[in-house]
Amino acid sequence: MRDDPLPSEGFANWLDTVIAMRGKDVLRVKGIVHLAEHPEQPVVIHGVQHLFQPPQLLPAWPGADRCTRIVFITRGVDAQALDESLSVLARRRARNVEPPSRS
Repeated sequence: MRDDPLPSEGFANWLDTVIAMRGKDVLRVKGIVHLAEHPEQPVVIHGVQHLFQPPQLLPAWPGADRCTRIVFITRGVDAQALDESLSVLARRRARNVEPPSRS
């Protein structure tokens, strides 16, 4: 679970990398994702091994909670390693966000 929005390109690259490296062991993926480029609209992802539905942008969040939640059903994939790799992406985004100007 992630509280902060993720960059869409970085998230797509992260998910592509996970599937490229461990696709045969990723049995199913489902999630709702908070992307920085669409803060008012969540993106739903769903895939089975290498077969993924196109991400679907929902019209609005179902409630006040805007956390990214992704469920992986895997065979032999370290859940902590997945979480840490997504944390790296989140930290990278945080470093690249500029503070608002005070003009």
